[in-house]
Amino acid sequence: MKVAWLLFAAVSLVIASACGGGPPPRSINESFEDLASFTGKAVPASAAVYISGINSVGQTSMWLGESWFTRGHSHSGLFKSEPNGSGWQQMLGWDGWPLWQKHFDSKNALVAAEFEEGYRLHLRLLSTADGGLHWRAADLPVGPFSGWSAQSIDFADRNNGWLMIGLGSFGDVACGQAKEAVAIYRTRDGGATWSEIVRVDQQHPSSHGLKLEAGKVGLSFRTTDSGYITTSDPTEGDIVYFTKDGGDSWNPQALPINQGRGVAVIAPPNWITSDVGLMSVDISSRPLSACTLRSPSTEPQPSRTPEPWDVEGPANLVAPAPGPWLLATTDGGASWIVLEPSSRWGSISSVAPTDGTHWFVASADNIWRTADGGRQWAVNKSVLKPGCDFGDLGFVNPTNGVGSALCEEPGPVIQGCPGGPDYISTWDCPPLAAPLLVTRDSGDTWSEVPKPTLR
Repeated sequence: MKVAWLLFAAVSLVIASACGGGPPPRSINESFEDLASFTGKAVPASAAVYISGINSVGQTSMWLGESWFTRGHSHSGLFKSEPNGSGWQQMLGWDGWPLWQKHFDSKNALVAAEFEEGYRLHLRLLSTADGGLHWRAADLPVGPFSGWSAQSIDFADRNNGWLMIGLGSFGDVACGQAKEAVAIYRTRDGGATWSEIVRVDQQHPSSHGLKLEAGKVGLSFRTTDSGYITTSDPTEGDIVYFTKDGGDSWNPQALPINQGRGVAVIAPPNWITSDVGLMSVDISSRPLSACTLRSPSTEPQPSRTPEPWDVEGPANLVAPAPGPWLLATTDGGASWIVLEPSSRWGSISSVAPTDGTHWFVASADNIWRTADGGRQWAVNKSVLKPGCDFGDLGFVNPTNGVGSALCEEPGPVIQGCPGGPDYISTWDCPPLAAPLLVTRDSGDTWSEVPKPTLR
């Protein structure tokens, strides 16, 4: 099933190392320039368009991402609507896809967007201060590279942000070893200037409390001082790192999870308030392949010709798939607890909190919800038509929500689709429909509505 493949690929993405052409510079200054709201190639009328992000801004508006993915090319747009998910207006369109976005209020937003340059990606930070009517853009201290260049980005407010860049990984999970080199940059002026604050690599296996051991999944900050880096480690799968000084120093923290003989991939916390946060964990089986230890090469690696798949959007844009175990904190991360009902959810496609107590979880075609911060849960099962599973989910308040679905549909077998020798693109392999859905009754019922036209 293609839906299952998309969910698998979304989880697998965070385990893969980022690609790059060598370490980034130690510091970089960038200037914002005006960005045309609509650039790139025209989208064919017959193109299959996916929902690639749903974000709410308090109870004032919602933002929707749409993307057209095909072999060696993507085109995306951001739309803004009223709180009930009606009246969508496209505010931005470009060749590429959104890596990350954060909407601080009805006027101010930041978007880290990958722009296509042939078969290479160019990561830029986009900023708006008038609700998306006008945009400015600045380069980020990466690339352009073949493949995804940035591991993770987050901002605590419009000015204070952090960027983690993957510098290469080695070891073998089958051998119980995983190491990843990263550099962390910080900005205090909204992305105009970035300074490297931490780097761990072969020459610096431990720096400011952060260690080379373990894969680095992502980072998030709840305030300008307090933040997390999450990991994936076959031996110490319960460890994350936290900072209380804006990333200058880091300390390990053990979580109440047991990965057993599996491998835990811990997603960065989603901060609902400065005290309340949710953290998702996926625990998968270790590879059954033979143990083969790899050491990083000290020889310069020849540059390769970029290929079409180097610019294809990741599957977690349409199905976030954060992991089936959900942890919660109500004290700013000082302690975390496992929400026991999460053991019954199975494969999760999306988690959508609306405030400190009302949270929604989409699992297959089911909706789980709590109104008391996770102490009690109710479930509505099989709320979608047969053959459909939820993709992404967003609620502007405990009643009104917007979702996407991935639906199997009958279709022909196409040569070059998954498992075939001739590469096309999984995005071009039917059968799959991706409808836009709305609910007005806390997820009890969902209605399909027309998707806005992507241009």
